[in-house]
Amino acid sequence: MMRRRSLILILSLLSLGCPESSQSTDEVCPEGNCEAELTPIEPGFHAFPDAPNGIPVSWITEDGSWKIVVVHENGLSLGEGRGGNKVQWETLIEWSNSPSSKIQPFDAMENEDGGIIAVFSRGSELWFYDSKALLQVNGVIDTNAGSAPRPAMTLDSQGTIHVSYYHEPSGTLKYANLQENGWNIESVPLPASPCPTEDCGEIQEYGAYSDIGIQGGSPVVVFYDQGRGNLCFSTRLAETWVGQIMDGEFTETGANTGDVGKWPSLSVDEKANLSVAYYGVTSSDLRFAYPSNSELQVKKVDLGQIENPDGVITETSVGPFAQLLQSAGGQPVIFYLDSYTPTIRRAERKGSVWSLSRLPLDRPGGFHMRGSVGEEGDKLLVFQTWKTGTGEVTPERSLMAWYEPIP
Repeated sequence: MMRRRSLILILSLLSLGCPESSQSTDEVCPEGNCEAELTPIEPGFHAFPDAPNGIPVSWITEDGSWKIVVVHENGLSLGEGRGGNKVQWETLIEWSNSPSSKIQPFDAMENEDGGIIAVFSRGSELWFYDSKALLQVNGVIDTNAGSAPRPAMTLDSQGTIHVSYYHEPSGTLKYANLQENGWNIESVPLPASPCPTEDCGEIQEYGAYSDIGIQGGSPVVVFYDQGRGNLCFSTRLAETWVGQIMDGEFTETGANTGDVGKWPSLSVDEKANLSVAYYGVTSSDLRFAYPSNSELQVKKVDLGQIENPDGVITETSVGPFAQLLQSAGGQPVIFYLDSYTPTIRRAERKGSVWSLSRLPLDRPGGFHMRGSVGEEGDKLLVFQTWKTGTGEVTPERSLMAWYEPIP
């Protein structure tokens, strides 16, 4: 029996589509859902007037509809539909009381059986939820993960769930996978550094931001070493972690190249090539690390410079909340925050050339972005905006989406 620990789980039956019938569309789909499946989704921005106020995770399903999971002060909610005002919301989990700490980033996705799985924090605990599993599978992964584990989650081809998260009490990155007898938890070691201790200091906390994927059948984690200011990755091979520094130090000399690696976003393409978009903290720029001729390359994609009509250049900070997606042709597309405005920027590589643009958002936004690509190549980005001019110290936030149809 699941330990409730101040949670009330409300398990919902999710509709898998509109049934075939000789009845009229109005009788089978009284709310017009079947008709909506035939209607193209409008490109551009979409608002969610009925969405709870929280942090989103989103993806495009096989039939082209949207699923958005939101963690908020009252629980966990699911939105499903095609386009902003057509998304219908339901409660997955309702807290019996408000959490003592503020809402933290989490992760969610659709399981192989069509259920919703999520990993999130409550106080100092890290929780797992599966909408279609037996109650005893839902529960605590780590009873003392800390106040901001920022978990990331992925599935392998066997359906095994893999999670990376920051363990605040030990100041290290943790990895967990779900086995038949429960959760197996391991520490991910920090890759060895050639940087002299007098230059880079002793090993400190690492893993505050991470992302996880599957490369060649093995889990791979990219993460921010906040103690030394490096971007690192590590692969689990035969239960042993093998890692290296991707950026922040020259791999041969160990010379420090600045604080980098915050908000890493990982992508593994069909050829099992790993690439990462991330924020360069010291230089306030957007970076992209990728393989080229069997070697790792680092590209400064956006330096954060804005030139006005008079030729005056303004320095801004770009790259937080980076989301790395793949275009239909396999080229990288990155959405990321311009902290100066604040608004959302978009970078797309075509061949070897990057093109930069800004989404025409009419309000401050781009916080807690989560993006996905549909099977046909359409792209969905869901993010937080906030209202201005209210005079409030903490302005009201709301969710919006940016949708790019099939190219």
